[in-house]
Amino acid sequence: MAPIFNTLFRHRGLYFSNYQAAPSFRDIAGYDLMLTIPRESAPFETWLQSKRKELDDRLGTSGVAKRLPYGGNYSQSEQMITETRPDFGRTCMDWTYELDLDTLVFSFMAEPMFRLDRIPPPDECERYITQDHYGLWACSPDVPEDYSYRTKWIPMPDQLHSAPVNIQMNVPLDDLVGPCVDRPDSERVCTRLYEVIIGQFFREYHHGFQQCSRPGADDDSEDAEQLRTMLLSLLWPAMTTMIYKSESQYKIEAGRSRERRWPSNDLFFQVCVGIRSEASLRSVAMKLLSEDIDDAESDRAIGVLFSGEHLAIVCFDGLQDASPESRTASCSPLLRFLPDRFGTSPSTPGINALVRLGQSPCAWLDYSILYRLLTDIDPAAQVPGPLHSFPPPPGGGPLMNLPHELLSQIVDHLDDNDLLNFAAVSEQTNIAVRACRRIRYPVIDRRHRLVKVRPLRFQPQVLPNGAVLRAEEFHELVAAAFVTEDDKVLLLGFNPADYALYLMISWTKCWGSGTLTMPYVLGRQIRIPYVVLDKDVVVDLENDATTDDLLGRISRRGTRIMDQYYQYRRGAEHPAEDDDL
Repeated sequence: MAPIFNTLFRHRGLYFSNYQAAPSFRDIAGYDLMLTIPRESAPFETWLQSKRKELDDRLGTSGVAKRLPYGGNYSQSEQMITETRPDFGRTCMDWTYELDLDTLVFSFMAEPMFRLDRIPPPDECERYITQDHYGLWACSPDVPEDYSYRTKWIPMPDQLHSAPVNIQMNVPLDDLVGPCVDRPDSERVCTRLYEVIIGQFFREYHHGFQQCSRPGADDDSEDAEQLRTMLLSLLWPAMTTMIYKSESQYKIEAGRSRERRWPSNDLFFQVCVGIRSEASLRSVAMKLLSEDIDDAESDRAIGVLFSGEHLAIVCFDGLQDASPESRTASCSPLLRFLPDRFGTSPSTPGINALVRLGQSPCAWLDYSILYRLLTDIDPAAQVPGPLHSFPPPPGGGPLMNLPHELLSQIVDHLDDNDLLNFAAVSEQTNIAVRACRRIRYPVIDRRHRLVKVRPLRFQPQVLPNGAVLRAEEFHELVAAAFVTEDDKVLLLGFNPADYALYLMISWTKCWGSGTLTMPYVLGRQIRIPYVVLDKDVVVDLENDATTDDLLGRISRRGTRIMDQYYQYRRGAEHPAEDDDL
């Protein structure tokens, strides 16, 4: 099958596409397209006006294609005009070049690259179009600023509101979500799991994150609405209980406004794609206090303001007061959320702050305990809170008079079953259990409780010429390993979902496998596979010095075991069980 070469023009907010089966990038069609774009100012203006007129004539002749759900395929004609971005670039056979005549930006594979009116010479274009550590096409960090698309997407100066409201900036996170003397293991595990979800999200929706920086990304268009939905769905896992069941996607609450969601009565998510500086954060906080938070049900609420690249946590007080002068807001510093595309670490201040907020003591006993003990409940059903399920008995008792500090020390020495019973003794013990963070470990498919992060160190392969090949060098951006409660190792995100069954067929000793399923967003769905193996098997995989990825190593090891088994059966009349199985 020949590669699909797509040329996509954006004009008047519409998408004009032309696609054909032809060689493209670093070859005939792609190189020729770059040659047609003038580099000098005067010829470029002539070319731009001519191209816009050509597209206007085409619009008048053919009109806009029939509107389909986001991400749907349109009629397979060579040319079409759509209101939403066509879902090109889904396979390695698709090559898409986008020329945005509205904002004058040149993109490749849905990734903005250069200024359209200051595009580098064709040979230099190829040098600056590279791949990041996610394996995605990206513009090289060393591209000269004069060529960079960012000069075309610089936001307008922030318009500060003059409303007389009290705003505090750069408030320490400890003052907003409570002090953190030590970081419990449960928070470390939840953070690492959330980092994998973010990496998988970014690898699938990288074009969406980039489009959040485009002028007009906060308008009422369908594209902008889908971008907001994508960003909101990314926040949800960090702020809800991390209990997953294979092939059962988590639910996102319906919103009271187009870009805001309330996981609880005193916490909301707000998409604000324009937050890029302290001044813009202050402007948004002023606007929210003055006019926008009219759907709050409590006088005090914490808002997570999210632009896709950055995040801020803001505490709002006095929301039920009719006078804006009485309302206050305390804003954290603007925190980077997305990891560096050309770095090796998946950790960012924004991710840590969001998980820490989600792990803060909440109004209910930790759901993962109830989920694991009450095995007869429906996994999709809402687990009842302990104050409703286990009402504290009336009257007094010795535990009624103990200070909270002593109750917390008692909680630290109880196991899950004891915790559940202890929470039902009195209101004081219930509060002590609710405040315990160590119990909030993620649970996958009921039986796999993740209790510790397990670093992986893959052995590099040294070639005869001395070169070193590092397999899985950047695996931490999209995958991780965890120690389970039964002392196995759960590998998450290392292989495509359709290989999960193949792992079992390969005869590797597997203690479970499945797929974490995310909601459909932007016409796509993320499915993150996992497999549970013995610790010694994982050590063998780490020491397997080959260029294969982890899936290749597991499959090859399973194939060897299967061959040994059949050879043994052919050579013995009464074969014994192979210990390696």
